[in-house]
Amino acid sequence: MIRKNYRKLPYICAFVLSVVLCGAALSFILSSGKPASLSPSQTDLSVNPKPWKVIISDSISLDGPYPVDRVIDGDTIVILMNNEKVRVRLLGIDCPESVSPDEDKNSEEGILASDFTHDILSSCEVYLEYDEELYDSYDRLLAYVYYIDRDSDLIMFNRQLLYGGHAAPILFEPNDKYYEEFCKIYNSLG
Repeated sequence: MIRKNYRKLPYICAFVLSVVLCGAALSFILSSGKPASLSPSQTDLSVNPKPWKVIISDSISLDGPYPVDRVIDGDTIVILMNNEKVRVRLLGIDCPESVSPDEDKNSEEGILASDFTHDILSSCEVYLEYDEELYDSYDRLLAYVYYIDRDSDLIMFNRQLLYGGHAAPILFEPNDKYYEEFCKIYNSLG
């Protein structure tokens, strides 16, 4: 009986070691945190090819995932939340118009931003991060929108639109969590 238990010892040790290593790796990832400000390597695409990638931290709280029902334009999508269609306005950014009833307000840049959003999010599930106010005057849910890309990286889509040149920063007071960062990104792109 004792010999059988000794045969299992290497397996038990390997299991315990793997649990400890996984816990240590997870602890390291979670304690890395989000940078307080952008360093040159975070704004230089030649140094960091995916600066919109999210560094997981304790301060980020995501709701979801929710399937995207459709894309309205570059900065507005419709998701399915609890079997209801909910319009979501991406916080902190503004894309040029593409679907305004006033055709003079629509632009080629707006169509490009809308197409970019459609290409990325139309078949995705998204996660939402909220700020101070949840809804705007048009009754749209206000959120920073995240998705998981093909490389299994968590991507903040608001930030990706800025880096792609499809959006400019805009302040929806009191929702200012990423406003300074978005302004730095926008200004760094020239």
